Amino acid sequence: YRLDHKDELAIKAKVYLKANPDKIKQWAATRKSREQSAEGSHTPAEWNAKLTRIGRCYYCGEAGMRLERDHMIPLVRGGTNDISNIVPSCRSCNRRKHIKTAREFA
Repeated sequence: YRLDHKDELAIKAKVYLKANPDKIKQWAATRKSREQSAEGSHTPAEWNAKLTRIGRCYYCGEAGMRLERDHMIPLVRGGTNDISNIVPSCRSCNRRKHIKTAREFA
């Protein structure tokens, strides 16, 4: 469904973001809090090195798109913010994975 209705879903997402700025701010604050309280950390240089080394989505293997940081073991499930727990992921896989571990998503 998502692949067939990409444009419609993108428009709906933009409308939702504009209509709910408080929810988005709350989500971002919660996420930042989880990252700060999680063990481990990584630098932008470490992320760029990993991104260059892997160069494609860890889950679907697609290349040539914007890749995001994804925690293989989500922070909400006790994962760390260490570079060893972070992989590049395309937006689609990152959203579908949600709070599953990499093993559960595969």
